[in-house]
Amino acid sequence: MESTATGDAHGIGLFAQKKFGASPFYGQISASLNRTRFTGTDGTARTGAFDSPVTTNAVVGWRPKSRWEVATRLRGASGLPYTPLVNSGALAGTLDFMHYNSRRVETFIATHLRVDRRFIMGRRQLIAFLDLQNFTNRQNQQAPQWDPRMRTVKDNTNIGLLPRLA
Repeated sequence: MESTATGDAHGIGLFAQKKFGASPFYGQISASLNRTRFTGTDGTARTGAFDSPVTTNAVVGWRPKSRWEVATRLRGASGLPYTPLVNSGALAGTLDFMHYNSRRVETFIATHLRVDRRFIMGRRQLIAFLDLQNFTNRQNQQAPQWDPRMRTVKDNTNIGLLPRLA
C-alpha cells in the first residue's frame, strides 16, 4: 500500500466574548470559514470528508440570582459532503465512488436551552438542571442510508429534541 495523495485545509475564525460584569448576562459568538480538499492518485481534486465551509456558534446566558442560570446555544454549519449510494444492480447499497463526496447534506442548525439551579450544602454545591438539546426539534439531515430489507436508499435524520434532567 502506498499513500501518494495530497491535501490542504485552510480557514479563518472569529471569536468574541462578553464575560460576567455589572450585567447578569454573558455570551460568546464564533464563526469560521474553512475549506478542505485532497487530490488522489488520479489527479482530481475532491472535497474532504469533513469540509464544512461555514461554522457558527452563539451562547447567551443570564444569571438573575446566584442560584439560577438560564442559557441558550445556537449552532449552525454548512452541510457535510457525502458519497451517494448505488441505487440498483449488483452494487446496490454500496458507495458510488465515481461521485465521491459530490453531494452535501442540508445546513445543520440546532438550538439548545438549559436552566440550572444551584444548591449550597455546607461547603458543597449541587447543580440540578433541565437541558433541552435541539429544543426546536429540527430534523437535521445526515447522509442517506441503505435499507437492506427494502433495497432502497432512505433519508437519515438526527434524533431531534433530546431532553435531559439531572
